Amino acid sequence: MKLNDRVFRFNQALIEAYNIHVGKVKPGTHAKPWITPTVKAAIKKRNRLRAKVRTHRAEWIKACKEAKEERWFNFLADLETDPDPSKVWQTIRSLCVTPDTNFSNEALHHRYEL
Repeated sequence: MKLNDRVFRFNQALIEAYNIHVGKVKPGTHAKPWITPTVKAAIKKRNRLRAKVRTHRAEWIKACKEAKEERWFNFLADLETDPDPSKVWQTIRSLCVTPDTNFSNEALHHRYEL
């Protein structure tokens, strides 16, 4: 038996075992596991106020801030329980923009002296 035939049979056996034991799942288009009931309520409040933004602009801005704050707290809570410390440090590095870590196509000039 040729090597290509062996590789093909091995790949077919792996794919068949995968389909039997793992299977396939297509996530729904509206599946957002990060939305908790409190985040959902804040988003609904924000969206209700969006319809009346001309007359209730201050309330709408406050609701946007609350929804964003709630999402941020949930993100941090998930980050605390994540067993992978590299994700934590990647998030910290992305928040700490310094001249050494800025993007190559982006200039950062803010009271920076050589």
